Amino acid sequence: MTVNHPRSGAPCKISPRGASMIMRKVRDQPRTTRQDLVNDLKRAGTSVSKKTISNTLRRHGLKSCSARKIPLLKPAHVQARLKFANDHLDDPEEEWEKDQYGNYVIQHVLEHGRPEDKSKIVAEVRGKVLLLSQHKFASNVVEKCVIHSSRAERGLLIDEVCCQKDGPHSALYTMMKDQYANYVVQRMIDMAEPAQRKIIMHKIRPHIATLRKYTYGKHILAKLEKYYMKSGSDLGPIGGPTNGLM
Repeated sequence: MTVNHPRSGAPCKISPRGASMIMRKVRDQPRTTRQDLVNDLKRAGTSVSKKTISNTLRRHGLKSCSARKIPLLKPAHVQARLKFANDHLDDPEEEWEKDQYGNYVIQHVLEHGRPEDKSKIVAEVRGKVLLLSQHKFASNVVEKCVIHSSRAERGLLIDEVCCQKDGPHSALYTMMKDQYANYVVQRMIDMAEPAQRKIIMHKIRPHIATLRKYTYGKHILAKLEKYYMKSGSDLGPIGGPTNGLM
């Protein structure tokens, strides 16, 4: 008689869903660090080491690498870039946020800059959250604003999305099914204060049935599912049909 024994070795620390999240983040943002991925998984309820992240990437055909400390730029290249920066110094900040390379400068200031500089960037983003969130590069800047702004500023950014009139043309609904903006909504859910997060969840709930039809909408539903399970929210199950809305 054949007996099936448990597989030898330790079980995988990262679930298939967690691995998919890692791969998606790396493909969308190739400059993501292992520590960023560790932090993302920790917020999702899974604690792993950077070594585990490396092993997971390797199993999926990718490998991590360190950015060069010495850029591969000749003096002529440096001068050309400085000239470009000086020529465009007076361009609106929105243009830098949308630029393929300039957005990294803005992100760096948000991560490591002075509080007053961060506040200036957040002030530029306010009033344009929907527009910038739908842009491939500017959406990264909006995410960093949500993460690194003060509590009061973050609340204003989230209110800008949530306080508009509900419906199929609302900012929140548009962002949830957009290929870039849905990540901003996910970040807002992560970073919002409990009371504000509950408002977001209430506003999303009528759209559940429709969001299931969109690839990017499913990311929002997965995020909500996590919070329903984690907090034991009294908003009811996330899966059933809604009351005819959307």
